[in-house]
Amino acid sequence: MHPTRNGVSTIFYGNQLRLSRNDRFAFNSGFPSLSPAPNMRDLDTGTVHNFPSVLSRHTRNAISDEGTIVTTEAGKLAGIGDPNDYEQVLLTPFGKPLQLIFKGRNVHFAAITPQGKSVFLVHESSPDFYRLLEIQPESGSQSLLWEGTAQPLNIQPSHDGQRLLMQRKDQLLLWERQTGWKSLAYLEEGFSESLLSDNGSVVFAISQSNRYLRIDNNTNESTQLYAPFPSYLSQRSFGAYPGSLIQFSTGYSEPSLVLRLGDFVLPIVKSEGKILDVQIPWEATPLTGRQSIAELSSPESPFVLRESVFIESTPRPWIFSDSNASFGNLIIAAQEDFASLVTLAHPAPPGSTIHFWVTGLGPLDQSLATGQKDPSNPVSRPIAQLSCGISIRDDLGLFVDLGQPLVIYAPNLVGVYQVDITIPRFTASGLRSIKCALGFNESLARIPVGPPAN
Repeated sequence: MHPTRNGVSTIFYGNQLRLSRNDRFAFNSGFPSLSPAPNMRDLDTGTVHNFPSVLSRHTRNAISDEGTIVTTEAGKLAGIGDPNDYEQVLLTPFGKPLQLIFKGRNVHFAAITPQGKSVFLVHESSPDFYRLLEIQPESGSQSLLWEGTAQPLNIQPSHDGQRLLMQRKDQLLLWERQTGWKSLAYLEEGFSESLLSDNGSVVFAISQSNRYLRIDNNTNESTQLYAPFPSYLSQRSFGAYPGSLIQFSTGYSEPSLVLRLGDFVLPIVKSEGKILDVQIPWEATPLTGRQSIAELSSPESPFVLRESVFIESTPRPWIFSDSNASFGNLIIAAQEDFASLVTLAHPAPPGSTIHFWVTGLGPLDQSLATGQKDPSNPVSRPIAQLSCGISIRDDLGLFVDLGQPLVIYAPNLVGVYQVDITIPRFTASGLRSIKCALGFNESLARIPVGPPAN
């Protein structure tokens, strides 16, 4: 960090750094195992005040303009976090001894105003019963502002201490020194974050469904600033090669989401709930053999999520299966007449031909645009030669070679290939494994085999 003030540059290191509102004091509350012991630096004079007794802890609490912070129980920071019998609330003025200002059961949150005139804190007066106090350090006086059984999740005072925002699971409450409490907003979906403006006139909040809201504290009017946006983006590995499908899991999905991989836009082929199936562009061959960054964005939101994706250097098959099956990845396959799926109740009869789906087989024998379905006349076929086999007994790991199956680009699908194989007549009933390979790259899934259901 390189704070600069009055022409003086200060360089120091830490993993939890905060500045006071007047930019004079910098507090490093980093964990001792990762950085120096917690300390406060006066950026005007360059002097440092260490807190050897402070157990470092992440905090969003303000630092007063005189370099004072609030701590609990011999120096544990009273910021956001789980209560662990924090019973003593102390002030740590810059360069001065600790000052005990409160002693009580389990302090959950404590915040000091920038002027240091007031400290607000939440503690348990008894199990599952909470109290919100205002303490004036100079006089030592305490005022009870609120008490109840619903646990607050955060408190934030305005810059001048005249207003206080209290966040609960599904409600925002605002306290004003002149008028007392009022319910500012209620959301059945709940709140995940909230922020009070300096002058206390506006609250910015994020709902549990990732709606971004602006609430006017004078009128209680709520405005949605941005459409819901996912809270995370994680890749579920498929055969990540140009033309194939990959799948992303998101915290929330909505129609305007856009996925990019470098300069390429990835068509969203399917969106179900929080799962997105997307096609890697056929033209993305320059990205093969290395990590690339997938970016999820929306024209209705300023936020971007990023996820690292490795694009295979050679085609890699991936058999679509139900990985949630209790006995392993059960293949997703259709019976010979396509009238029903292969299931435990309706296994694939020996001697029958089944149809299943894979991705990652690479280029086709005719050119298709990214996102385009197969024209079906003539059908497209992969250039790479896929080989498949079926296990005799899973415990032996022995496979019968099924030769080169019939493989076509699946009708009415994108990035998916249809594979047809015939189950040998001598295959014993039970769960068997099907293995398909391109060179040394292979994929396996299990299939129930048995006589036709009655």
